[in-house]
Amino acid sequence: MQLVAARGGIINDGEYGKLIHDCYLRRQLIDVGETIVDRAFGAEPDLHAACSRRMTTDTALANTVAAY
Repeated sequence: MQLVAARGGIINDGEYGKLIHDCYLRRQLIDVGETIVDRAFGAEPDLHAACSRRMTTDTALANTVAAY
């Protein structure tokens, strides 16, 4: 409910939607970056799990960048 109250008037709806989408994309990119850092420091000892996550993360990154 706070989100609706904080959005402002109808005139700003387009900009508000863009702001929400931009924040979503930033969170996605931060998540991908954290995954990359974790892998770089060897936080994933299981090679099979790491490869599976990499494929998922790479796809998510490509989708996020394409949407931006």
